Amino acid sequence: MSAEPRARRAGRKETLALLLGFAALVAVGGASVWLVARNAAFNEQVSGVLEAKAEIVRVLSLVQDAETGQRGYLLTNDERYLRPYETAAAQIGERLEHLGKLLADEGDQMSDLAKLRSAVGDKLAELAQTVALQRSGQREEALAVVDTERGRNAMLSVRRVVALMTAREDKAFAELSGETSRSGSQLVAFMTAGLFLAAGLAVLAQIMVRRARDRRRRPGPRSPRPMRASRRRSPSAPPT
Repeated sequence: MSAEPRARRAGRKETLALLLGFAALVAVGGASVWLVARNAAFNEQVSGVLEAKAEIVRVLSLVQDAETGQRGYLLTNDERYLRPYETAAAQIGERLEHLGKLLADEGDQMSDLAKLRSAVGDKLAELAQTVALQRSGQREEALAVVDTERGRNAMLSVRRVVALMTAREDKAFAELSGETSRSGSQLVAFMTAGLFLAAGLAVLAQIMVRRARDRRRRPGPRSPRPMRASRRRSPSAPPT
């Protein structure tokens, strides 16, 4: 085979290796963008779960603050003890509304949120009734309402629903964290494999280029030298 066809074949192989290396880099880049976007989505979901759980716990904390203020006021008849109650009572509705927006796509959570609203409403009604009776000078009547266990049962319902809702958010957080971890591992593995493939193809193309260059520099086989006509004269023909 002549040198020119060999050079063309080598050139095609070099081009193919370079194209494969470029395709590998493009694939790695595309997959990386997709996996990064997927991780971002997972992280956003994790953030939403954490925010929802914090809001659930905040509602419970506000109800407890309101109950603490009511008890202090009933025991001392000092209006200063009502500050936690008044602050909490003013914020609970807003917090429940925000929690409903965070849980809008979660059927089970929305069902429990309705139960939480009902239990919180019962507790706040009991607190408001006893505070109003105390303010009107009917302390014994206020204490009688407390003795009915109405407020205690409402508070138990609040805690029970909050425990169910936070457990569900904890489960969602664990699942999303696992997905995020697996997605991150896939991203690292794919990028590593793609970069190694691209590097290998680049090295292969370089080796092929060097071999082709060496072949071009190597002298070809020498053609046989043509025989020269003898300068000696042929002997004269013998005389006849």
